Amino acid sequence: MKDGKENTTLTKEQSEEQMRQRMEERRAVRAEQKKALEAKKARQEKAQKKIGLAVTIALGVIVVLSLLFLTAQSLGNVTFSRISDGIIQVFSNLKPGPGYPVQVGKNNVLRTETFGDDLVLLENGSLLMLNATAKEVVSYPNTFSSPRLSVSNSRLLLSDCKTGRYALLGGSGLLYEGEIQNTIYACAIGSSGDYAFSTKSDKSASLVSFYDAKDNSKRFDFKCAEEYIIGISFSANGKKAALIGIGTKDALDYSKLYLISLTEQKVINEFLYDGIRLHTVFYSDKNTVVTGFKNGYSVIRNEKDRKDHLLSGGSISHFAVDSRGSFAFAVNGYSDEAGSTVCAYDSKGNEQFTADLTCKVTCFDFQDGRIAASGSDGKVYLIRSDNDKNNKSKAPKIASEKIAVINKTVYSLGNGTIEKIKF
Repeated sequence: MKDGKENTTLTKEQSEEQMRQRMEERRAVRAEQKKALEAKKARQEKAQKKIGLAVTIALGVIVVLSLLFLTAQSLGNVTFSRISDGIIQVFSNLKPGPGYPVQVGKNNVLRTETFGDDLVLLENGSLLMLNATAKEVVSYPNTFSSPRLSVSNSRLLLSDCKTGRYALLGGSGLLYEGEIQNTIYACAIGSSGDYAFSTKSDKSASLVSFYDAKDNSKRFDFKCAEEYIIGISFSANGKKAALIGIGTKDALDYSKLYLISLTEQKVINEFLYDGIRLHTVFYSDKNTVVTGFKNGYSVIRNEKDRKDHLLSGGSISHFAVDSRGSFAFAVNGYSDEAGSTVCAYDSKGNEQFTADLTCKVTCFDFQDGRIAASGSDGKVYLIRSDNDKNNKSKAPKIASEKIAVINKTVYSLGNGTIEKIKF
C-alpha cells in the first residue's frame, strides 16, 4: 500500500508539471501570435504611409503641373494631354525597372533620343521609351520598313517613309495613327503637337502638309515647284515654319530656306544658298532660325537678317539641338591625326563654350547646356564649359555606337547593351 500511495503522488506531480508546461506553451504561442499581429499591423501602417506619401506626392505633382498648365496655356504652347502624360509617367515610375545595364537587340537600334527624363530607342520594328531605372514606360511595335522619328518636348512623330503610315505618341503611349498616300521626304512635330510632312507630289517637286494636333486635320499645303523639302521646323508658338529645299541648277546643287507664316498661309521670306547643301534647320526661338551645313551655319534673325558663319580647318560631323533652342556641334579635323572641337551656342547664336579633344568625335548629343561625346579613343566625355577642370571623361565597358545625355547622366549604347554612365 505504501508503494501505491507513492506512485499516486508522483503521478499528480507529473500531471501538474505537464499542466505548467502546457500553460507556458500556450503563453508562448499567444506571445508569438501577438508579436506576429503587431508586426503585421506595423507592415500595414508602413504600407499605408508609403501609399499616403505617394498619393501626396502625386497630388502635389498634379497641382504643380496644373498650375504650370494654366500658366503655359495662356502662352499657347502646351496642351492638356501633355499634362496628362506627365501625370501618367509619375504614377508609372513609382515602381522601378531592372536597372542598367540593359540588353536590347544587337544592331537593332537605329537611333537614340531623349524625351524629358526618358530615353527613346527607335528600333527595327518598335519604338521603346525607358526611364532612369530601365523600366519600359512606352512600347509601340510596328511594321514600318523605313522609319523616321521626329521629337518635340510634347510629342513623338514616327512615320514610315515608304508607305506613308505614321503614329503620334506621348509619355502615355500611342495617341493617334494615320496614313498619307505618298512617299515621305521629311517630317516634324512642334511643341504644340502640330506636325507636318514633306511628301512626293505629281504636280510639284514636293508637297508640305501641316496638321492640327487637336483633331489631326490638315491646316495648310505648301507646294514647292523646284526643290525637294528635306527639313522642317516649327516655331515654338506653332505660328511659323522653316523649310529646307534642295535643288539642282546647271548641274550644281543648291539649297533654299523658306520661312512660312502658318496663320497667313504664305511665304514670309526665302534665302538662297548657292553650292551649299543644308542639312539642319530649326527655330531656336520665336524670331531666330538656325541652319547647318558641312562647313558652317547660319543665324537668321527676325525672318530677314541672315549671318553666315564659315569654319576653317574642319567640317561639322555632328549637330544637336536641345529643348531650349540652344545648339552645339562637333568639328572634326581633316587629317587622321587631327582631333575635334566641340562648340555650344545659346538660342540667339551667341557662343557659350568650346572645348578641344585630342580624338575624333564618333557620337554626339547636347541637352541642358551639356555636351556628351564619345571619342575614337574609346572614352565618353561630358563637357559643359571652356574649363577642362569642369569637363570629365569615363570609359564605358563597351565602345559607344550611340549616345544620349540626360542631366549629368550619359546613356551609351554599344553591341546591344545600354550603359548608364554618371558623372
